[in-house]
Amino acid sequence: MAILPLRGKLVNAAKASLRQVLANAEAQALFRSVGVGADFDASSARYGRLVICATLAPNAHLTRRG
Repeated sequence: MAILPLRGKLVNAAKASLRQVLANAEAQALFRSVGVGADFDASSARYGRLVICATLAPNAHLTRRG
């Protein structure tokens, strides 16, 4: 298990082109930390699952409720 603090804005991969995703600095940091690159190979990943928690508010903090 690992925790990676993201700085800046992670590109919306659903709306962006592959080139835009690969050029995004936060996406690059995420790929490096997971252990995959442009030639994606799931068997080379450091982790079996990846959970990304995000918020839409630019100054908000994610908190656990309940």
